Amino acid sequence: MSRVVVITGAAGNLGVKLRDHLAARGDYDLRLIDIDPRSDPEVQAADLSVVDRAWTDRFAGADAVVHLAANASSAADWDALIGPNVDASLNVYFAAARHDVRRVVLASSVWAMAGQRFGAETLRADAPDPGPNAYGATKLFAERIAHAAWANHGISTVALRLGGCRPGDNAPAPNDDPWEEQCWLSNDDACRGLELAITADIQGAHVVNLVSRNPESRWSLDEAYRILGYVPMDAGGSAASPRGRLRRFVDCVARVWTRARSPSRIRRPQTAEAPRP
Repeated sequence: MSRVVVITGAAGNLGVKLRDHLAARGDYDLRLIDIDPRSDPEVQAADLSVVDRAWTDRFAGADAVVHLAANASSAADWDALIGPNVDASLNVYFAAARHDVRRVVLASSVWAMAGQRFGAETLRADAPDPGPNAYGATKLFAERIAHAAWANHGISTVALRLGGCRPGDNAPAPNDDPWEEQCWLSNDDACRGLELAITADIQGAHVVNLVSRNPESRWSLDEAYRILGYVPMDAGGSAASPRGRLRRFVDCVARVWTRARSPSRIRRPQTAEAPRP
């Protein structure tokens, strides 16, 4: 029996890759929605920031919704993000609740941790910090909507903090920016992670990081393994540019210095014992 899956943002970068991946599996019935179908007759045109039965009724009888639709620019301002990233997420959960959809897979982003971009610590999925980045903040809002949907409607969610998955073949390449290099996500790892989130036998609202096996990555995949069984199969390039190597060296020195100065590693002066009578 086919699993019925609605994909929003189905004509976009990840949407097309996921469609091809699931279609090749042969046991999925896909319902496709995008604000710009890009002349694809299989994709229904819909603005998810506006509730309309023309698209909400596509959720009827669905086993899961994969919500990929969004303004994906990490440099976008609030005016450009509120409709496609916040209002649309609220409306997707409204439609899921109305039609008793039990699973939503939410495309969050590593930018939900943008406030830690220039830090040195491990980036876990249980401590969001978008800092001043508006795009990252909208992804954190969507994650909070997912928690509310579980508490109020029993809709389980896997929110995937997706790394950088470029259009096309997305081959790994050195990058001067350690943040970008460490959060690279291959096409295959992205699609496998998304499918695991669709099929996982779990309840509740969960947030996990999703990146590939990248050298010196700060991104913890502990939650992704524990909740989804996700193990990345692809690795990013380790041959970095001279500038990138220099930045990683500086980051390494900063991590060593931070650990050396942590309270648990500072030796306290010994106090002499008073002589016993």
